[in-house]
Amino acid sequence: MLAPDWSWWGSVPVILAALALLWIPGTLLAAGLGAGRWPSIALAPVLTTALVAVGGIVCGAAGIHWGLGPLLVVGLGLPLVVLVVRLLLARVRPRGVWPRLGAPDVPVLEIVVGGGIAAVVAATTVVRGLAHPGDFPQQPDTIYHLGLVRYFLDSGSISSLTADGFNHPSMPSFYPAAFHGLAASLVLLTQAPVIIVVQSLLVVTAAVVWPLGLMFLMGALFPGNRPVVLVSGVLASAIPGFPFLVSVWGPLWPVEYGYALIPAVLAVVGLGLADVFGLSHGLGPAGTSGPSHGSGRVQRSGRRSWVSAGLLFLVALPGITLAHPSATYAAAAGGVALAAAACWRYAREPRRTEAEEPMERTGAEEPAGVEEPTGKTRRAAWNRWIPLGALVLAVVVGFLVSARVAPAGLRETSYDRVDPPAALIGLVSLWAPRPERYQIAGSAVLVLILLGAVATLVRRRGIWLLPVWGAFMVLGYLTSYQPGSLTWPFTWPWYNLPVRLQGVAAVFGVPLAALGVTWLLRLLSGRLRVLQAVVIIGVAVVAGVQIRSNASEIAKVTRFGGDYAWVNAGELSALREFSRVLPDDAVVAADPWMGGMFLYLVGPEDTVIHTEKSWGTDVDLMASGLDRVRADPAVCSAVRRERVAYVITGGTPHITAGDSTAAYVGIDDVAAAGGFRVVDRAGPYTLWAVPECPE
Repeated sequence: MLAPDWSWWGSVPVILAALALLWIPGTLLAAGLGAGRWPSIALAPVLTTALVAVGGIVCGAAGIHWGLGPLLVVGLGLPLVVLVVRLLLARVRPRGVWPRLGAPDVPVLEIVVGGGIAAVVAATTVVRGLAHPGDFPQQPDTIYHLGLVRYFLDSGSISSLTADGFNHPSMPSFYPAAFHGLAASLVLLTQAPVIIVVQSLLVVTAAVVWPLGLMFLMGALFPGNRPVVLVSGVLASAIPGFPFLVSVWGPLWPVEYGYALIPAVLAVVGLGLADVFGLSHGLGPAGTSGPSHGSGRVQRSGRRSWVSAGLLFLVALPGITLAHPSATYAAAAGGVALAAAACWRYAREPRRTEAEEPMERTGAEEPAGVEEPTGKTRRAAWNRWIPLGALVLAVVVGFLVSARVAPAGLRETSYDRVDPPAALIGLVSLWAPRPERYQIAGSAVLVLILLGAVATLVRRRGIWLLPVWGAFMVLGYLTSYQPGSLTWPFTWPWYNLPVRLQGVAAVFGVPLAALGVTWLLRLLSGRLRVLQAVVIIGVAVVAGVQIRSNASEIAKVTRFGGDYAWVNAGELSALREFSRVLPDDAVVAADPWMGGMFLYLVGPEDTVIHTEKSWGTDVDLMASGLDRVRADPAVCSAVRRERVAYVITGGTPHITAGDSTAAYVGIDDVAAAGGFRVVDRAGPYTLWAVPECPE
């Protein structure tokens, strides 16, 4: 483990600091842009992410060192300025300020209870899976994600435009690093180790960010259906594919964070569309309140709160995109389906008569005796179909462009495939891991999702969820056993990887599962309350099994041993020993397939080859020829430029290394070269001093 002196109890202040970082700036900015109280709370994380990520890019371009000063300016100064400007405008010109984006119905009790249960379930899962907050997934990208946070702190830049300079220092390039920028900012605030900060952010993501966004979406989709808001929070961690499997495999930490932001962004899109098209129910237009008319139409305020929705969406967009573009693609899929549903309803909803318009603008009740208009006054005009036609055309063009620009390198992937029977078992169990009881629990959640699908069809609400969920289920199934060439024109934004697609299916599956539970409970109301109790107990049992299942998977991936481990406890202990004898500013070379690069995370020293994906002219020269440093002037020059003074040899190659270690023969063979001096030995490693180059 990393940070062995820390515990989960000791991490609580860091978790609280993460909550403050994600919610204070975003809530202030949301209020300044016109969000009501509940939307401001739900949207805060994605808006904070946008502030920090875009602020980091601006500071990087301007040459400003990212520290507490810029963080306070971006995180507090800018949101406060926006909020004060809005308040001043409201005082000077009350009618000139766009109205707030409210929620049709804010079920406070359900939000508190559902959010509380979601937080307990997620926290319990993580603590059961990670015995220590310093544990980490034994996966290839762990060193990259943890190392990138330290790289940001060392370089003083959290800009996504140059983030991949961590791997390719000679050619810095773009990498979506909003998550890492938030982590680096949290390190500045707390001075906690990188691993503790990252694990704290992940806990907050699974326990708070994701459930709150989900409940916000369900409240926007189904105003007045308070139970579905509560149940969506309860079931937030009940699907195997998200958030925990995404968190440990890869690990895909930025993807997990990005996916957690999807529901809140979709809720803003939905509320804005409802207000733009003047839709009467189903999404609940912004600014609605009170009971519906006899026709089922919810009263509209007539105020243009879509302006607030548009501003919030525009600010949220860079937040979710810089968290990870694949989250934006997934949100776009949901947004297109949601927009199609809104356009369809707009085209088919009868036109309002002149008598109705003044009442809707003022919010007045219909006078008694006014009959519903009929005939031509209720007939939709042909031009109301234009938005839907334009959307369909845009989708077709989008698919064609996607297939055209899809990178040919993603036709195939090197990841293992499963046979068709195993793929089918994965599909019907929502890709739950073994043993069978976990897969049965996953299948039970699938039944709830299918019940929710039936409920949307019967009640004709939220039908847009079905094609999105179904599409990602099919893609997740196909990519798990078919060659990538079958799906790559459409799955390349998710790198053709099943776990990424299955995670998206889970994001859209939870709302359907919540609908299934609430619909079933409603059907069993009245004389069948005993069966209602059975359903509630069954859902609780399934949620409990999923806690054990997800915790087991987390534990398995973080406790891989032997050649499945990138670095084991003994190797980490040896690297700590080396850190004690090395100068703080030492630069060390190590074969990244042998685990020595984790020195970068256990001490202040730098490693010249950060990951197995690092490359560059100097890196390649030293990897293949460091043992010839006294004989090859080119290698000697590279060593001097990179200030490499030490080298680590030994260790066990990772099982996936194959022939890749041959590229680092110049490092691994220094023991046989002359001039290298042993500085220390610990565990399986030997620390050598690099000889001076001949004059």
